[in-house]
Amino acid sequence: MYDELKKQILEDEDTDFDSVSDTTIAEIESDYPEIPQDYIAFLREVGWGAIAMCYVIYRSPKTFGEVYDAATPQDIILIGDNMSGRCIGFDKWTWNIVEVQNTGKVVPMDSSFSQAISEICYEIFEEED
Repeated sequence: MYDELKKQILEDEDTDFDSVSDTTIAEIESDYPEIPQDYIAFLREVGWGAIAMCYVIYRSPKTFGEVYDAATPQDIILIGDNMSGRCIGFDKWTWNIVEVQNTGKVVPMDSSFSQAISEICYEIFEEED
C-alpha cells in the first residue's frame, strides 16, 4: 500500500525511522478497535519516526493532554506532529483526520490518513528540491 512513499521516506538521509513491533500494533488495535487500517498499514509497512527531520509520526497514538496544555478533548488522539506544535490525529467519534494547531484548536481535515501522509510527504520533499 505504501511502497512508493516508503521508498521516498526511507531513502532520505535526514529520515530517522524505526519499525513498529507487532506487539505495539496489537496494543493500538486493542486500545482503539476502530482506528483506520490505512494508519495501521503505515506503521506496519513504513514504521515511525522523523520524516526528513521535519515531521514525526509517533510509534503509537498520544492523548491530547500528552502534547498540549490546553483543555483536553477526550475525543482526539494524536499520531504525529510537524515539530513546531501542529499535530495530526483522529477524531475518535468519526475516525476522520484532524489537524491540531499550535494553539490547541482542532480543525477537521477532509482526508484519510493515507491522503494526509501523502500530502505531508509531498510538501516536505518538494521543499527539499
